[in-house]
Amino acid sequence: MDSSKRSALVCVSLLGVLQMGASVEQLPPGKVFRPIVRGLHGAVAAGNPLTVEAGLRLLRTGGTAVDAGVAATFAAAVTEFSHFGMGGEASILIYKQKEDQVIAVNADGPAPMAATPEFFTRRGDKVPPSTGYLAATVPAVVDGLLLALREHGTRSFGDVIAPAIEYADGFPMSEFLSGVISSRAGAIREMPGGARVFLPGDKAPAPGEIFRQPDLARTLRAMSAAEAAALRRPGASRQSGIDAVRDYFYRGPVAAAERADDWFGRQLVRAAGLVRARSSEGREVVVHGRQTSSKSSQK
Repeated sequence: MDSSKRSALVCVSLLGVLQMGASVEQLPPGKVFRPIVRGLHGAVAAGNPLTVEAGLRLLRTGGTAVDAGVAATFAAAVTEFSHFGMGGEASILIYKQKEDQVIAVNADGPAPMAATPEFFTRRGDKVPPSTGYLAATVPAVVDGLLLALREHGTRSFGDVIAPAIEYADGFPMSEFLSGVISSRAGAIREMPGGARVFLPGDKAPAPGEIFRQPDLARTLRAMSAAEAAALRRPGASRQSGIDAVRDYFYRGPVAAAERADDWFGRQLVRAAGLVRARSSEGREVVVHGRQTSSKSSQK
């Protein structure tokens, strides 16, 4: 492993599913469910092969472990939607070998500003619902990943998002995801936008069928275009380009779409009354990608 890739080791935990730089060597023989994989230039472990390939693509083209981890996580938001997505959360650990330092990025989403205990009490809820719009937090994973890329990566957002865009354009449906969609078809049908994407022809895509998410692909391309436009400005830097992506997502058209008078917005108003709390102004008072650091005790 060359020095550029030795400089950082990344562990991105997505509900315990996706990890970068993990090893199973410590487990006793015969106690693993998957074969042990060894290599010379780095490793990526994830919930499916497409997510792994996204990370490997960055490593093969000279990216660091941080670049690969960010690319893999964005890819997982497209290909592992049964349990993770762009509106999800992530906990990121980065080990910088030269400095013997561990960086932790907390990308756990806060509750919307209007989601107070009194709000749920008035609805007759003893606890907040565990599914649906009322269960949603302010999306934080995008901010956490952009922070990790900006402060500790080397590549542009356009580089790390390319695999995710490719998968959003279409990837072969797996047996697992097809089964998940079938089992949740009733809940999906309650959301017209969700049914249009996940139940084309009012049925779950069959295993092997090419599954497409054109709206998500359009959003990811627009985020990449925001970076490209920023980089054309005089004095632009890699960091300012990534900042432009964050602004596009949290202050620009993506945030505005959540406030728009569309079906999603109407459902929030009707079911929750939280649409105002999901505005960009609400996001500005919360630091999503909080990072801390400490010296590693491992020698």
